[in-house]
Amino acid sequence: MLLLFWLCATLVFYTYVGYPCAIWVLARSNPTPLHIPTQSNTPSVSIVVAVYNERDRIERKLASLVRLDYPAERTQWVFASDGSTDGTNEILRVHPRVEFVECARGGKATALNAAVERATGEILVFTDARQELSPDSVTHLVRALSDPTVGTVSGDLVHRDPTTGAAQSIGLYWRYERFIRMNESTYFSGVGASGALYAIRRADFRALAPGTILDDFEIPMATIRIGRRIVFQAGALAIDELEPDLVGERRRKLRTLTGNFQSMARNRWLFSPWQNRVWWQFISHKVTRLVVPYALVGALIASCLLPAPIYRFFAASQIAFYVLGLTAIVSPLFRASKLASAAGLFVETNAAAVVALWRFIRGNASAVWVTRNDA
Repeated sequence: MLLLFWLCATLVFYTYVGYPCAIWVLARSNPTPLHIPTQSNTPSVSIVVAVYNERDRIERKLASLVRLDYPAERTQWVFASDGSTDGTNEILRVHPRVEFVECARGGKATALNAAVERATGEILVFTDARQELSPDSVTHLVRALSDPTVGTVSGDLVHRDPTTGAAQSIGLYWRYERFIRMNESTYFSGVGASGALYAIRRADFRALAPGTILDDFEIPMATIRIGRRIVFQAGALAIDELEPDLVGERRRKLRTLTGNFQSMARNRWLFSPWQNRVWWQFISHKVTRLVVPYALVGALIASCLLPAPIYRFFAASQIAFYVLGLTAIVSPLFRASKLASAAGLFVETNAAAVVALWRFIRGNASAVWVTRNDA
């Protein structure tokens, strides 16, 4: 039991503390700089957006694209609708700047593939309908892609000021995740991109397999496989609103985690250090997080069974933390507390990893996404 406790505790500590600290040290001591030509150029860009029932947000998205400082004559907007039924198609169909592609309901991957077929730009910029883009976002992405060693450039997802305790804890989690991504990029390469905004060269795009859930993982990692790297650009901003409660975050996290299992099952090369140039980052950032829920259970059981007082203290601390998190999940009053809301998000995230694995094993990994209005 002693060995079980320390193995489980070490895994949890490494995942959430050890790896972030290690990648920070490496980023400071051995960074990989971007090699950007002094003479700027403006390759043609296709902005690709897959949408589903986004009538309430699509006008705001279009307005943010109008404000981009990238030359309009070098920019194409391609919107693919995944069977929208709320009036989104009618708005896009008549917009003078939009190349509109209407698809039958089949999931985001199907819509993205159809949109890329219509795209003519040398650079593909993928973005979601819900986020507004900063005016210079595309310029930052294109500039980083001028380094021939770079295959994918991820933008920076930023959130408006939170209004609830839950939103604050979700924002804190994203700041933590952002810290890791920035340091991975500075050291050498990240292991995915923000689905809100990322860019690749048109020549590097490979059609997504039907039913793919995580385009923002599979498309960037495909550029890793051909010898390039993924970098993070803090200046390329996608501006979002935080989920107002833990329910919305649960739905998003469950989809993402289910997609992780799907992508890992489809791409076995990711687990080979001889084929995956970012194997250590992939294992430390992606894989260990999926194992943490079971390590937490192992640590709790072992600490309850070990007789020494220190382990009883560990057991009591874990139980108290989980009770606090569960209380925050079911009680709006407790969610007003930052600590309780953060505990609730931690419990939600790790429970979602278990549920996501069960869904994937049972074949319930649906690529068809829903909006808040559908849920």
